[in-house]
Amino acid sequence: MCAAAIQEGRRQEISQAMSWAYAGGFQPVMVTFTFPHKDWHSLRELLLKQAKALTLLRQGAPWKRFTQSINYQALIRSLELTYGKNGWHPHTHELWFVSSQVEAVELRSRLTELWESACVRAGLLDRNDVVQMYNFGLHAVDVKGWCQASDYLAKQDDSRHWGVDREMAKATSKAGTDKGRHPFGLLVDAKAGDFQAGEKYLEFIESMKGKRQLFWSHGLKARVGIEEQSDEELAEKVDPLQVVSCAFDSGNWYRVARFRKRALMLETAEAGYHEAGVSGASAYLGVFFASLYGMDRMRQ
Repeated sequence: MCAAAIQEGRRQEISQAMSWAYAGGFQPVMVTFTFPHKDWHSLRELLLKQAKALTLLRQGAPWKRFTQSINYQALIRSLELTYGKNGWHPHTHELWFVSSQVEAVELRSRLTELWESACVRAGLLDRNDVVQMYNFGLHAVDVKGWCQASDYLAKQDDSRHWGVDREMAKATSKAGTDKGRHPFGLLVDAKAGDFQAGEKYLEFIESMKGKRQLFWSHGLKARVGIEEQSDEELAEKVDPLQVVSCAFDSGNWYRVARFRKRALMLETAEAGYHEAGVSGASAYLGVFFASLYGMDRMRQ
């Protein structure tokens, strides 16, 4: 619940920054950086090389000329991790505020060249590997211009669509896809008996200790008019409706999943809560679970 409250607070800050950009005549652009990786790479190694590549990207005269040409103002960076068939997949989403005249296609072409050079120097890319270089050119940089908080981007979690603000602030909440599982998904699989998932979750915890998921350019929050708040301060603002109000056994959950009644279960609990608080939610769910039990008996 604390994580949900913190992420929601950060999402609102990002949304406010986007409103500030539009009001000031700047274009919000989502830039995603990734790189090749294999299943034998450790997460710690990849994170160190990724950090080095991001530093090298922003060094030297080419970067300075590039940012001047697009009237680059600042950025908000989000680090996202997934684990899939090719191992750990660290990648960053960066929300840039640039000139309204910038074209996303041109920006991607110029950035791919700069990112390629940085990744080679950081040891993430081998120019002698033709296949790797080809795939890098296709996938390593993605740019979406004129982003809105309500834009539907690549990540979707069942019935929820992710806007730019959610994409950046709520990476740890998203369900895994065929391309990889998010760390909390590994934790869920570990509880179900997946030993490797448990090992990988522990690797995630150890490797990410002390690292920030979100980074804002120095001075950007002040320009946007956002007061700095710690995670602890945001966690204290938990909405009462986010608090767990009742619990139920695995048999009830099995029937909810079997009959595809997840959304209806949440609506029922919410209706009961508004009617009579926690006791109302429990009572409404009791009737709801009883009806599912009856459906189950009829099928048997």
